[in-house]
Amino acid sequence: MLILLTALVVLLIASGYLWRREQAHHTRLARVENRLGTILDTTEEIVHIKDPQGRYLYANQKTCEFFGLPAGSLMARHNRELLTDADIIAVIERDERQVLDFGQRVVTHRQLRSHTTGKECTYQTVKVPLRNAAGRIEAICTLMTDVTERLQAEERAHKLTFYDTLTDLPNVNFLTRRLTQAIQMATAEGENGALLIVNLNDFKKINDTQGFESGNWVLREVAQRLINGTRARDTVSRINADVFAVLMTQLGAYAEESAHRATELARSLTETLTASPLPIGGRPYLLKVSTGITLLHAGTASADAALGEADIAMHLARERSTSNPVFYEQSLQRELEHRLWLEQDLSRALGTDQLQMFVQPQYAQDGQTAGVELLARWDHPEQGMISPEIFIPLVEKVGMMCEFTDWALDRACHVLNESARRGQSYLVSVNINPECLTEPDFSARIQGALERAHAPGNRLVLEVTEGIWLRDYVAAAKCMAEIHEMGVRFSVDDFGTGYSNLACLKRLPLFELKIDKSLVRDLPYDQDAGAIASMTLSMARQLGLRTVAEGVETPAQADFLRSQHCDALQGFLLDRPMPIEAWLERAA
Repeated sequence: MLILLTALVVLLIASGYLWRREQAHHTRLARVENRLGTILDTTEEIVHIKDPQGRYLYANQKTCEFFGLPAGSLMARHNRELLTDADIIAVIERDERQVLDFGQRVVTHRQLRSHTTGKECTYQTVKVPLRNAAGRIEAICTLMTDVTERLQAEERAHKLTFYDTLTDLPNVNFLTRRLTQAIQMATAEGENGALLIVNLNDFKKINDTQGFESGNWVLREVAQRLINGTRARDTVSRINADVFAVLMTQLGAYAEESAHRATELARSLTETLTASPLPIGGRPYLLKVSTGITLLHAGTASADAALGEADIAMHLARERSTSNPVFYEQSLQRELEHRLWLEQDLSRALGTDQLQMFVQPQYAQDGQTAGVELLARWDHPEQGMISPEIFIPLVEKVGMMCEFTDWALDRACHVLNESARRGQSYLVSVNINPECLTEPDFSARIQGALERAHAPGNRLVLEVTEGIWLRDYVAAAKCMAEIHEMGVRFSVDDFGTGYSNLACLKRLPLFELKIDKSLVRDLPYDQDAGAIASMTLSMARQLGLRTVAEGVETPAQADFLRSQHCDALQGFLLDRPMPIEAWLERAA
């Protein structure tokens, strides 16, 4: 009997202990659930959970606000009872079926209208499976983030970068991208294209006599006539104040055939622009235009080269005072012959005094030297100084880029060593070909150049354009990380002239953005250029990047950039490029 009573007491004590432990567990669980509920109810995201049949099991405060119903009224209800758009219901059910059938995370962007406010917003929706202890999917959790403002901001930034605000036509940045694609198509498929540049003659007189409002109206009318007079696959752009461009593709595989078709289209376009007068100031005004054409084929060097060729032809048309389009073909042939001789001379120039590095200083807001950029110069024995825009592409064409890059790095490290020896601590920047970042030995070559010159790597800045990141991001990022470990810094050169991958700016070890001279040139009077420059400088500050504006040639440009807190300025207004030794002596 005593044993039985003892066992009973022990059982009661154990039961009490287990009951108290279970109560404590439930209390802790309730506390956790209460905290989780508080967090989910204060978040800006719409969060809800449904069972496999699509019925609501949980809805946070934002979900209730979206439907205009309390949580209790949502529980166990289906979207068919809450939404009226059958297409939206079908799409949601399809996404949820994918989660249930395949256990996949499904991410979509979709426009939905709030039942409470009636406002339509774009949501990024993420649906994930919720599994029980046995691994079986027992529910679906949905998280919806309102991305309307972000997408609108991205669209505005894209339009500022790639479109002309007056005419809504693509601008020169957009055209450059399309030109590059057309040249690649001509190279890969043998399908030629053509670029037309159309200048409105004496347009300044309209602004001077009738005012800018009338001038702007004329530009919009010209844009519309160009659109009406071209084919659907052609690209019409406004690339300067009174200069338009038309990119024509799919003109045939043979040069003669392509040139003939381009000329006929250009003549038709000229007639469209000039046939009927425009009413300006109550009087009819007949437009006069000058048109230059260049053929886009496998031999076209680049988009910039094509723009230059068409521009030369357009100026020749103006000089001749002819309304007939002028073709660049003969001039291009002479240029190609000239470049052939330059290629042969260039192969003999590397390693001699013909090729030199000049220094162009960069000045900070307080007027002090903030750094220098090294610029290659070719002093040809017969033709004198040859522009880098001509001979740098030739370096790559003749297969000398590796040797040329190593020479440039050695010169940069020499300047670093000499400046350090003289107690100077400014940055030294040098351009590198972006393809170098995909070469497996490039980081070792950087290390070797620094060691040979006993140069401080933390003051060396490598300027590189962004194109390689789009073609081979993984290889470029790996190489940049290795070089960054040496203390060497990276600058994005010519920022604002091409496709700017903003995600790369955040992920790569970057130090600096250089605003291209093509944007600086139109400051501060061009509204679009000012907006893009201001947006770029603001973005750089947010990312913690140093900013340098190149091509500063007027006090007005400098004042605008300083007012926008640009860190350093570079250009003829401040200092012209000079030989290295001259700079070192002056800086001492």
